[in-house]
Amino acid sequence: MIIKNLEIPLLVSKTEALLARITPMHEKIPLIQSDLQKILAGYHGEKSLAFVLSFLSEKEYYILHDLRLFDGKNYFQIDVLILTTRYFLILEVKNIAGELYFDTEFNQLIRTKEGKDSAFADPLTQLKRIESQLKQWLKPHISIPIFGFVVISNPASLIRISNPHSPFTKKIIHRESLPFRIEEISNSISTPTLDEHKLKNTIKVIKKKNTPLNSSILTKYNLKKEDIQKGVICENCGSLQMSRVNANWYCPKCYSKSKKAHINTLIDYYYIFGETITNQEVREFLQIGSAYLATRVIKSVTTKSCRKGKGNEYYLSIKQLNKLLGGK
Repeated sequence: MIIKNLEIPLLVSKTEALLARITPMHEKIPLIQSDLQKILAGYHGEKSLAFVLSFLSEKEYYILHDLRLFDGKNYFQIDVLILTTRYFLILEVKNIAGELYFDTEFNQLIRTKEGKDSAFADPLTQLKRIESQLKQWLKPHISIPIFGFVVISNPASLIRISNPHSPFTKKIIHRESLPFRIEEISNSISTPTLDEHKLKNTIKVIKKKNTPLNSSILTKYNLKKEDIQKGVICENCGSLQMSRVNANWYCPKCYSKSKKAHINTLIDYYYIFGETITNQEVREFLQIGSAYLATRVIKSVTTKSCRKGKGNEYYLSIKQLNKLLGGK
């Protein structure tokens, strides 16, 4: 049973908004684009597990995607956590194409693709650390066997290991073999460690303590406000020159009109700058000259505000903005 669904990472939305708004030809654009591709590859890698995980009994296995927990010293992230009354299983998912060589002596992963070698952080070392951190995190609550696999989600990837006799060899698997490897573990542990009630209480604690990363995208790339383009974007031609005319947004470049163009712009603001915005910031980002009009626009998308100095600070809700836009 899926307890926590896989969702598009918040960092994807933040990065896409940044790429739509960063000044043209900025030197950081190639880096940001590369990072976005890596995040999406990870997301699609986890998504590709849906089919093989569907073979697991919903009554016996509880699945949680994308967890971020704090062990008292550091945060640690788990791609997929599968819980049973007998053991817990961590899946470290890697969506990497090419020939993958796991060097167990120097603890590194070398990918060869189109004749070019690239080095990656060792997933086995990552998995070992996460197993240790999860065990430490669970210590005040329960004690249960913890296992882990590095799952290569790209079926076309070729796996090689420097030492085939290493005990770590069995921890590296292709996604198609996952159900069978889980069955092997299940068959080897016949006695439950937890009853259903204790397991479900543990799941509640995990979900409650899950802390998704929500850091500033500007800080991540050491960018300033001046690096971000202002204005309401025309969905038709991409121009940033839309202006408010008779309750519509009008594009002087392609002559298109829109009643909701400001909502997409405020969504960009939310992902780049955060959930709070003032009247002055509305005027600056939407390029509105009138404070009265800025108030009308912001009050049409949110009702939550608080006093800040001589004015108000308004709170943006991404769920509310998407709802107004006609999304989910």
